[in-house]
Amino acid sequence: MSDGPFKSPLTKRCWQPVADRAANDNFSAEEVREAVPGALAGEFAALPAGLKRALERAFLSGGESGFLDPRETGEMESLRDEAAGHSQGMLAVDCIEDALGRGLRGSEALIDATAALLEQCYGDNARAIEEHAQRDRLEEAVTQTLRQRLADCAPSSSELDALARSLWKLSDEPVARSAPKHREVDEGGPPIRGGDDD
Repeated sequence: MSDGPFKSPLTKRCWQPVADRAANDNFSAEEVREAVPGALAGEFAALPAGLKRALERAFLSGGESGFLDPRETGEMESLRDEAAGHSQGMLAVDCIEDALGRGLRGSEALIDATAALLEQCYGDNARAIEEHAQRDRLEEAVTQTLRQRLADCAPSSSELDALARSLWKLSDEPVARSAPKHREVDEGGPPIRGGDDD
């Protein structure tokens, strides 16, 4: 069972902190956003390991000037083979193909495709959280607020780009795998506010 406002846990557990915070008005929008990178990192971690290795070989191992177009070398077929049977993996390959079609190569193609994948993951899971709330019979007003809060907390393009770079270890910025705890809020007390007024 979930500790948050939901009676039953989500299918994808990595999104539970986002769902619980978004459905609880004691959490600010910023506190909801804090949970998003960990959920997206969970989605990335769930990609097939063979696909991630193949993407690293194709897009990170050749040096910026040494990359050949995987569509011309036949590597796209091997990427599709690695992703077979995994919907997010197939979406990742589609995002790669789109980035290549726009002329991106090497790490920039991989980062662009990963950011697009993460954006799609956020949108899909925001809808899944809302549908779950309706099935879990949360009040209509809570469900409408939940939809708006999730829309407001969608990561920006620059945030998705930075997260993609971190996930592929092309940045020194670590990825927060879990949202920071706010004990009073988690336990149903008043929201914690920063000390900006001091």
